[in-house]
Amino acid sequence: MSLESLKLNKQIISAMKEMGMEQPREVQSAIMSRLIGGQDLVVIAPKDSGRTTGYLAGIIMRLKYAVEEAPRAIILAHSNEEVQAIATQARALAIHTDLRFMEALSGGGMEAQMNELADGTDVIIGTPDRIRALYLKLGLNVNRVISYVVDNAELVLKQGHLLPLREISRSLPKCQRMVFTTVYPPKLEVEMTPFLNYPYVVEIEEAIEKQIPVRQSFCYLVPNFKTKLNLIGHLLEDREVFDKVVIFANTRQTVGKLYQFLHAKFGDEMAWYQSADMEIPSLMNMEAFAFHSTYRIALVDNERNGEETAFEAPVHIHLDPPADIDLWLQRFVEEEEESSRLAFVLSTDLELIHVKELESAMGQKMEELEIPAEVKIEKTTGAKAVKKEEPKEDPTQGGAFTPKKASNVKEHNYKYKDKRKMAGKVSKRRNS
Repeated sequence: MSLESLKLNKQIISAMKEMGMEQPREVQSAIMSRLIGGQDLVVIAPKDSGRTTGYLAGIIMRLKYAVEEAPRAIILAHSNEEVQAIATQARALAIHTDLRFMEALSGGGMEAQMNELADGTDVIIGTPDRIRALYLKLGLNVNRVISYVVDNAELVLKQGHLLPLREISRSLPKCQRMVFTTVYPPKLEVEMTPFLNYPYVVEIEEAIEKQIPVRQSFCYLVPNFKTKLNLIGHLLEDREVFDKVVIFANTRQTVGKLYQFLHAKFGDEMAWYQSADMEIPSLMNMEAFAFHSTYRIALVDNERNGEETAFEAPVHIHLDPPADIDLWLQRFVEEEEESSRLAFVLSTDLELIHVKELESAMGQKMEELEIPAEVKIEKTTGAKAVKKEEPKEDPTQGGAFTPKKASNVKEHNYKYKDKRKMAGKVSKRRNS
């Protein structure tokens, strides 16, 4: 299949070829016609699958050329580094057009960014907190937006950008809205659904190139940390399966909470690997644990013992997935093709991305297990989800839109530079 099959204009196809692309990726072929047509999208695809190139090419195709001062597309990313990477790729794809791209990076003053907005841009790419700040400062006119993208949505949520994400999504007029993510857990779906209007959902599975021998691996999807503790307490009651088990957690603080929770039931059976607390039984090495007749459970914090590799216990439990996939992978790999050793991973919605990365590295998926009925499911605290309103538009017509009250309708929309003039200030324009 050739790039021409995407039905993009010659300028974009030429730019893609200059970037070394020879044929479209699966996700690009799956979304392009609907993206150009203006339909809302939810795209679940792994990193490096071509999804960013796909939506950027589609947006450039929709915008065609620079015509107005107000931006017509907004792209949200979870970090400044990601904003810059997306902007670099966008400029390369639009090299044969006159479209203008602006980076709204968090941190530092906003004066220069507001002046750049006043000079005019077609696409603004930024972090949710900075985009929100520019909007609240009246420097960002969203009335002309026709395309809105939340990229790496699971990371936007994980970074704590929920409030600005909600406010930006509410503030936009009727437009196409797109969510791109590696995983689409229930919490993310609950947050994004109110702002989407009959989205077309595309899910691309990552191709598994190789399979390496690993422990028998299982995953529990749990709602929160307290439920993780309840689940571990329940599992450890089975002394036949969990006769020698190592429990890993990312920080000393988390291991401390786990120890306090389990101490009443299993205090005499537990030890903390190289504990810094004199009142808690400590293991100096894992060989001692293997032959110790009393200790059945060893607690390990990745924070101080991340490089330790000698964990040959029959059962591993990972209380939370570490971000270091290489470290995690070496604990799963076995020399035998069919290992009898077990590994359990406890993951919340926001940690699923690390589970996906591990599965990709292993070349196989973990078996997902149901939480036993005896385990208490703790309530998740936090902000209430946004209430879903009934769509007021034809499902075939794109984004959801709630009309403003008559008292809130503006008959004017001054630009930032106009407001400066009204205040008697001189606008600082950039030298072209």
